[in-house]
Amino acid sequence: MNSLSAFLILSSWWYVAALYYRERGERASLRKGIVLALVGFGAWVVGSTEALEAGAALHEWELRITYALVAALSVGWAVYRYWKQGSGPEWNPLGWERWSRSEKFLLLSTIILLVLTLLTALIYPPNNNDSMAYHMARVGYWVQNGSIGPYATPIEPQLHHPPLAEWIILHLYLLWGSDFLANLVQWAAGLGSLVVLSLLVEEVGGSRWMQLATAFVGATIPMVILQMSSTQNDVVVAFFCITLALYLLRLYRHRRNADLALAALAFGLAILTKAPGYLYAIVLLLVWGGAELVRLKSQRWFIGLVRLAGQSAALLAVGLLLNVGHYSRNMRVYGHPLNDSEGMTYYTNQIHTPVALASTLSRNLGVHFGVPGLHLLSQYGLEKLHIWMGLDIRDPRTTLNGSGFDLPILSNNEDNASNFLHLLWLLGCFAWLLRIRVPAVRPYQLLALVVAVQFVVFCGYLKWQPWNSRLHTTLFLLASPVAAYGLNSAPQRLRWITLWLLLMSGLCFALTNFSRPLITIPPLTRPNSIWQDRMTKYYINNSKDQPAETAIGRYLNRVPGDSLNVGILLAGYEGEYLWFRQLKPTTKLYHLRVWTTSRVLDTHPEVDYIISTQASHDTILYKNRVFHRLDLTRKRSFLYAPIPGRGGKTSSLATNSKH
Repeated sequence: MNSLSAFLILSSWWYVAALYYRERGERASLRKGIVLALVGFGAWVVGSTEALEAGAALHEWELRITYALVAALSVGWAVYRYWKQGSGPEWNPLGWERWSRSEKFLLLSTIILLVLTLLTALIYPPNNNDSMAYHMARVGYWVQNGSIGPYATPIEPQLHHPPLAEWIILHLYLLWGSDFLANLVQWAAGLGSLVVLSLLVEEVGGSRWMQLATAFVGATIPMVILQMSSTQNDVVVAFFCITLALYLLRLYRHRRNADLALAALAFGLAILTKAPGYLYAIVLLLVWGGAELVRLKSQRWFIGLVRLAGQSAALLAVGLLLNVGHYSRNMRVYGHPLNDSEGMTYYTNQIHTPVALASTLSRNLGVHFGVPGLHLLSQYGLEKLHIWMGLDIRDPRTTLNGSGFDLPILSNNEDNASNFLHLLWLLGCFAWLLRIRVPAVRPYQLLALVVAVQFVVFCGYLKWQPWNSRLHTTLFLLASPVAAYGLNSAPQRLRWITLWLLLMSGLCFALTNFSRPLITIPPLTRPNSIWQDRMTKYYINNSKDQPAETAIGRYLNRVPGDSLNVGILLAGYEGEYLWFRQLKPTTKLYHLRVWTTSRVLDTHPEVDYIISTQASHDTILYKNRVFHRLDLTRKRSFLYAPIPGRGGKTSSLATNSKH
């Protein structure tokens, strides 16, 4: 029932926003209401999280009471607006009988894909490796600590990475009492992205077919399909970046303060969601600023320049204000609002020559050729290209950790899936658009140029990573109107062939998600099914660890007492969130012997037991106490208990212990 308050807030804001757009005489008021409600909800999450954090009240009941009050006010506001208006938003009938066959195909196909991804998001818990180690793990610590403040951890992305998507998950977690709704954050962002894309096309005069085709193209992108049922954040940042593009366009065309405010909020929320959002958003802001400067030639330039300066300042001020809390917490740990100096160079290119740019450009395109047969040709061709350029394809100056360039045969995993069909079609559309000299096509040409610039900036700034294809999600979604224009202009036979290929591809990815399959087809998917219990679904990607961790969890859950402090010694980037699922809620987890920058936050807490995934030593010495290994399992997770009677004195065992 508590989670219903979030739904009431969103639906009430959607209703009021739709009324607002209807009163202004705007078309598509219901879709515009969805976008405004989602952006407003993102801003609400930021404001309420920071306020509760400041009041040391970021706990379950405080949040539930806050949501209940806001939900009551929102519903009351919606009822008042309905009473004052005398009628609700204008529901334009679909007029289904007047729709063409292809329009019906586009809408029904998009709905089917949305339903399949929604089912996947509800049936499966979060189980992506990145989610277990970073996205959901940070949520687990926030819930435990009753605070979003930094803590000592060897997995520092939990601290310095932008937190908005996880803050939304935190709210849903506390409202529902579990992570059942966690996957819906990305699903809602995916739905919102399709709505925004259709509005973007509508804004430039695109037909209903173009709007439907744009949403269809976006819904069939493999990486979008796979991520819509996960707790990663690439679709969330894509939603806010596309929303920024929409409202910057509306601001340019209509010069309304409401559009300026929404653009500013979208900018701030985008960079609070994921670091690549800075690159994508800055390009959009520069293009908007450049377009405004060009327009000054036909106006009173001084007044126009002052207006542009004011609007730019407002955009940056609001955007940065939403991030000030996160920046301050990073400053506390790293002395930098984003990351420490070492971390910044870890992800960014160290050389910026034309050859280095050609290397990253080619490899970022190459990751989308991960299909049988072509993956070998792509890999061979890129290796030969780098030999010819005289640059190692694994050069650590342009490659994260010197990662090898090994394309998968066929990936249906949200970490490295290829958008092969979409890339081919978009490359063809981009080349074709260069030859067109018709005014109606100029918005699509400009959009293609913007996406191309974003891609070059991305490749020029960030090192190549094996999982870069998921960081391209924003680019593919933003390019969907270009792909739709190509479909609209293609011969009918080619159009239908492409539509069916995209749909079949989308259905395959939706049904055979590697970690969350609706249809189990090993080795294409994990050998798990929708009928298994929820705990087993958590362990789909690391099933070998489940017996050991289950045994440890059962042992600790039988320990008497209302509170238990357990130390954790991690061997690396591991899925520690599963301990929050295995252990009873009153158990507190603490990282021990942290070696990363956040070790300054290590309070060296007293612990009752130690869980270690490091080497299986017989004993561990911690704070002059000797912990011995319990032989619950011979696997790589081990539980250590203090030796009875040793107290705070170091025993003779400590002399021989390895620590």
